[in-house]
Amino acid sequence: MNVLGVDTSFLSDTSIGLYFSEDNQLEINLRIPLSQEEKLLFSINSAFEIINRKIEEIELFSIGIGPGSFTGLRIGISVVKALAWSLSKPVVGISSLELLSHSIPQEIVDADSLVIPVVDARMNKVFVALFNKDGRIMKDMDIRPDEVVEIVKKRKEKKFIFIGDGINKYEGVFLNIDNKEKIMLKDGIIRGITICQLGIREYSKRGASEVKTLSPAYLRKSEAEEKLKEQQQLFGKN
Repeated sequence: MNVLGVDTSFLSDTSIGLYFSEDNQLEINLRIPLSQEEKLLFSINSAFEIINRKIEEIELFSIGIGPGSFTGLRIGISVVKALAWSLSKPVVGISSLELLSHSIPQEIVDADSLVIPVVDARMNKVFVALFNKDGRIMKDMDIRPDEVVEIVKKRKEKKFIFIGDGINKYEGVFLNIDNKEKIMLKDGIIRGITICQLGIREYSKRGASEVKTLSPAYLRKSEAEEKLKEQQQLFGKN
């Protein structure tokens, strides 16, 4: 199946994958923030030019739906939805934390590993989920780093693999976990090909997402919405 995969959930990373076969695939990981749909479309078009294929050949669109950057998610999902709609092709949305967990080199993940994707959510919190070799253990959550520690301390796995930009800010907190082997993949990012591969798996298991209703998994209100709520409460409005 020919797949275009995109994730724009990180503040400064954009991942694009093109999968046509094991011998014909490409991934681009951009370490720049995207602030406009045009920039993402330009990057997608560049990927097709590099691999000498056309977007009309795509049979499935796969998109990371967050949690993550409000602006990034809005741009990525709107672009992919528009492409899928215009070409009358199916689209699937996948948790960006799940995509991040599968971007770990599989040779370091064994039956006794706990994979912990952590993304800086600002406001002294992280977006986090738990996975093992068999799949998801805990849903995506928006919690404090010390709450992550309390949760994983109860796990029986002996190897904890952290991945994501949340490590850069809270590594000291996570290192306080005793009696566990800890691997910190600070520079871990979502791989473009991973988005394609999980998209195929999701489509095979559950079918396509509804294009019209596909939306970001924000997990929380934006800072602007929170400030508006505070102002409304201050002035006694509902």
